[in-house]
Amino acid sequence: MNGVPPPWLAREVGAALARAAPCIACGACDREAPPGLSPQRMHRLVLDGRLPEAEALGLAQWRPMPACDAVCPSRIPLSGVLEDARREQARRQEARARFEARRIRLARIAAEEAERRRAAQARAGGDAVAAAIARARARRDA
Repeated sequence: MNGVPPPWLAREVGAALARAAPCIACGACDREAPPGLSPQRMHRLVLDGRLPEAEALGLAQWRPMPACDAVCPSRIPLSGVLEDARREQARRQEARARFEARRIRLARIAAEEAERRRAAQARAGGDAVAAAIARARARRDA
């Protein structure tokens, strides 16, 4: 970690994290966590800004575990940090899904517009310029 908490970290969690000592990698939190979850490794990845890697370690399955906070000799607020990281990762995934849906919708609208133009050109006999000139002449002569 570069000493600055991530901007998405809740203010109170960031303040508690600032008061905490650095992680000494004792593994006490890992022993308290459910099998398969490593709060220590996830915490390190989260503070380094590597949320996708923390996600691969099971960040999405993380639920606040006060026992992890209680056994930490450095008094790191693991539950708060990891819960905020889980929420941030979920927010990012939702934003990515919205972006992808928008991209697909805009591509569909562009394809429909191109099809409308092709249909209009086909109705005009294939030569839109000639059709426009003919309409202008018809209006002038009328």
